[in-house]
Amino acid sequence: MQVVCETTQSQDIRVKVAALQCLVRIMSLYYQFMEQYMQALFPITVQAIKSDEADVALQVCIFRKFSSY
Repeated sequence: MQVVCETTQSQDIRVKVAALQCLVRIMSLYYQFMEQYMQALFPITVQAIKSDEADVALQVCIFRKFSSY
């Protein structure tokens, strides 16, 4: 999780999108275990949603969908 979270901070948009896609997949598979990470994930998603890159913001929207179950 730490590596994925750190990778979301990449300056390379493709890498950032891929890291966020990983978070989406992790959330979809392991939702019941994610509570301990939510405090760290919240600022990551807030920062990403403010991105000028539509692909980055889209991944955050998908992530938020899975995290609201």
